[in-house]
Amino acid sequence: MLKRLFSSIKRPYIPGINSPENISVDLSRSTLSFKLLPNQDFEGFGERVAPVSTLNVYNPQAFQRDLYGLFSNQSLYSRRWELYGVLWDPQPIGSIRANAHLMRADTLPDSMSCLNPDQFEQVINRYLFNHGPEQPEYGVRLAPVNWQVYKTHDTPWVYCEERDRNLVDEVAWHAFAFAPLDDNLFVLATFYCINSDQKDIINEHFRNIISRIISTFDLKYGPEILDKILRLQNETERWAYTEHRDPEAWVYPWAWHRGSREHGQPPVVITEWETPPPVYKI
Repeated sequence: MLKRLFSSIKRPYIPGINSPENISVDLSRSTLSFKLLPNQDFEGFGERVAPVSTLNVYNPQAFQRDLYGLFSNQSLYSRRWELYGVLWDPQPIGSIRANAHLMRADTLPDSMSCLNPDQFEQVINRYLFNHGPEQPEYGVRLAPVNWQVYKTHDTPWVYCEERDRNLVDEVAWHAFAFAPLDDNLFVLATFYCINSDQKDIINEHFRNIISRIISTFDLKYGPEILDKILRLQNETERWAYTEHRDPEAWVYPWAWHRGSREHGQPPVVITEWETPPPVYKI
């Protein structure tokens, strides 16, 4: 309670920051382990999706298809973390909605693999485009921002952010962490950050929390995946992730309308592209 008593915007109180839970998930002979802060919700709602302990990553019926036909998913966890400032203000000064999913790249050609760094970056790019220009109703955003590769334990995680193009008006932004699992499978951790007026200070706290969580991610591959990685390495000239990437120069479409589920349409139908969707290239 002393930390809460002396908390401030510069030194916020974050419930459970020093007592994270150790969690491990069996992903069909591969294993993902990590440390997760306890769920905290000022509005009083409980944990939406408790961490699962086992997933059959090769069961197609277990995946929830996305409405764009690009990526299917299974949920790993869903939590919310909040930051508190001065004691006399009970409202949080910022919050992070943290989720993780097992993702399947449904349109990735059979000749490509997420285990190949260059090809996995294309999958990430396709995901970011779908999260951006293909969903223009949420405003114009930049991605990838602050691209970096976290070399935690045995498996690299690709980190990047999606930011509002007008940072002055930005009240929320996304951060992502990606790691390959198999040819068309990958793990995705998302962090939806909502800040108050002191944006720069609070955003720095957000990044510290996110970095702290990602640094605990430990994805250990099963023997079949390790054999596949070794074979792909022997067939590939360059086996490395891009260390730095600038935001894509995507132009958001202006001609679009909301789709009809009754007619099998995606949530947004683009009638005239400015920047066309990325195409996978071997």
